[in-house]
Amino acid sequence: MGKEKIRINEEFYDIMPVEYRDMVENATFGNENRGWKDIGVNKELIEEHSLCAGCPESMAFRYILASMPAPEDTVMVGSTGCTSLVFPHVAV
Repeated sequence: MGKEKIRINEEFYDIMPVEYRDMVENATFGNENRGWKDIGVNKELIEEHSLCAGCPESMAFRYILASMPAPEDTVMVGSTGCTSLVFPHVAV
């Protein structure tokens, strides 16, 4: 799969989160001239994940995805732990 496969359907473009639209349009994956200086410039992971605020796992995922030569062909799975409980999304 290449970057050309990652695009938003025109019918759903206006309802997609701005962060996701920005990621699809500006992400560095698929760019042949991408180097280590591009890591952290653009998003490869959006914030709407179930990780706790300040969790180092989200930063690790972001930097790992940004450093891969072909992240569009990659599936990442995190370990179980506090991310499996999804505390921010439950009513207390």
